[in-house]
Amino acid sequence: MFASRLWWLPESPNWNDEFRSAGAAAGIPWESVSRLANFQMDFVRTERLDNLVQRLFGDDPPSGIAGPPIRLAILGSSTLAHLIPAIRVGLLRRRIWAKVYTNPYGQYLQDLIDPKSALHEFKPTVMLFAFDARNALGKSNPSADAAVSDRIIEGIVDQYEDLWAMARRAFSCSVIQQTILPVFSTLMGNNEHRLPGSPQNMLARLNKRIAERADENGVDILALDARAAQDGIAQWHDPVLWYRAKMEIAPPMAPLYGDLVARLVAAQCGRSYKCLVLDLDNTLW
Repeated sequence: MFASRLWWLPESPNWNDEFRSAGAAAGIPWESVSRLANFQMDFVRTERLDNLVQRLFGDDPPSGIAGPPIRLAILGSSTLAHLIPAIRVGLLRRRIWAKVYTNPYGQYLQDLIDPKSALHEFKPTVMLFAFDARNALGKSNPSADAAVSDRIIEGIVDQYEDLWAMARRAFSCSVIQQTILPVFSTLMGNNEHRLPGSPQNMLARLNKRIAERADENGVDILALDARAAQDGIAQWHDPVLWYRAKMEIAPPMAPLYGDLVARLVAAQCGRSYKCLVLDLDNTLW
């Protein structure tokens, strides 16, 4: 399956025609634009639709939206700007209007602790913490034993817990923590379990502890590690783009990433979908 194209959505052979009509129309209603988001979309189509929505509506929430507008802040350590249109379109798909903010590159902590920062002016209602693998682990020591590597992992999760608490104190917002994308290769192949200090081994244990601590703190998890295991890490991460632009998430996967974020935000807003399935003999499943 081509997860990057949102394969579960229907295809629209007339999507380009409808898009052009929407761009040329005056006073196009919100429902008509949000309908365009409910078809299969790649990165380019997502960008085009988001640009259209921004041009048509600007910063003012249109009439006809479901519930209050969302102000979503993404605080992360890598390049994230290419994900913003996909998040807005993912929420548009659920008829939710959103403004999205992300910190200047690498300055998530400064943004959070400075009361005069642009983040504090933005006043998010939802905070998403999205850290890359290299920032999360720092300079790991593959020769570290299990006890040392476990202490490092606990220290990292303690820092994340502090960030969650700071965000809640400052903004009374809901918090989402993204698990770390498993980008590291093995050092011992099938016997990686024998090397507790290896980056891959530590990252797997770190993600487990993040999920456990998030449950204790009422923080929602964006399980990117599980999704990468399902789709294949090669779809999610391009090492060339990392070294060129510090993009940990490859642009082709932005539509799916945006939809995953939108599912969590929609659920927090009471906008998650339920499905009623009836058999032909009126059996309820």
